[in-house]
Amino acid sequence: MGAGKWVVVVGGGDPYEVGLATYNAVPDVSMLTGDVFDDEGNQPDSVTITISDFPDYYDIPFVIPTSQMVNLVLTWNLRFDDPFDPDSIAIAATQPLVDYINSLAVSEPMSIYQIGSVFLASISKLVEPSQVSLIETNIWIDGVIAEPAPESGLIYGNKYKYFTTDQSYVMVKQYGS
Repeated sequence: MGAGKWVVVVGGGDPYEVGLATYNAVPDVSMLTGDVFDDEGNQPDSVTITISDFPDYYDIPFVIPTSQMVNLVLTWNLRFDDPFDPDSIAIAATQPLVDYINSLAVSEPMSIYQIGSVFLASISKLVEPSQVSLIETNIWIDGVIAEPAPESGLIYGNKYKYFTTDQSYVMVKQYGS
């Protein structure tokens, strides 16, 4: 993307309505570009809609984000050895973790700290969160292990894609099981 250029990233909706809304919202549509590349050098899907404002025509480019599949394995443990049904923890935590991942906007990173917070909140009716002695997360994006950025707890994906997952891609298990 050149200096002074803007990229509009829009998922969903009628392309012509998106183009018209963009035309009405952006003061100088000549500054828009769909000619961009992600961090791996790939060009994302883009659309250009032509808007007629007689006697002129304006090309409105925008990028259509695509999904990247997230697999999450969250391993947990408790400080005490009382008999406890680990399946109840998995049932309570899985959907909130799916909801967190699916709620992230295009190019927004996942936070391993937020994943831990979501997990603790989701099990708080079953076990006191202060009794949790381990939360370890392993994340794969499109089948490739993903590590947090250096000196952070943030896992970034492709800047023109969004994260998606479902219950079949999220495993919540007790340490040692």
